[in-house]
Amino acid sequence: MKRNSKRGWKNRIVGHGEKPANQFLFNPLNYRRHPEEQRAAVRKMLGHVGWVTEVIQNVRTGNLIDGQARIEEALRQDPDQLIPYTDVDLSPAEEKAVLATLDPMTGLAETDPATLDLLLTETIAEMPTLEELLQSLHNEEPPEPPKSRTVEFAEHIRIVIECKSKRQQAKLLKRFEAEGLEVRAT
Repeated sequence: MKRNSKRGWKNRIVGHGEKPANQFLFNPLNYRRHPEEQRAAVRKMLGHVGWVTEVIQNVRTGNLIDGQARIEEALRQDPDQLIPYTDVDLSPAEEKAVLATLDPMTGLAETDPATLDLLLTETIAEMPTLEELLQSLHNEEPPEPPKSRTVEFAEHIRIVIECKSKRQQAKLLKRFEAEGLEVRAT
């Protein structure tokens, strides 16, 4: 049920609930892979704090849109445990669009270093068992400065770039041409 508002965007959320972890349907187009480091962080936070956000599933397709790693970790622990979820009503095309943009848009956020420092200091003081996790997530150690080197540029150079897809190739070609570079695709 789509609810339109004359004052804002459509609300595609149609419900909330809880159901066992083993009743969710993984999205076959989920392109995100979750390395062990991320899984360990998910397990640690779920173990220390618990569920603070619901997974998202589309009522039309039954597919998960967000939360696959959390469901996978819940399945490892207890397939029958109840998982909080949000139901959204999206067409298959809209589901693909959300799946393709939700995580990347989150990654565009910038960090306010002073506020992050305050947050980390207070969190570690109140929950010291999370210090190692917080340090690993926020890279507390300063990066090593780059080693200085002298580079001499030739008048002309040829660079070969291997692309993983035609989409990536087209994007790079467009970018290079916009910068005035001579480009050839083979």
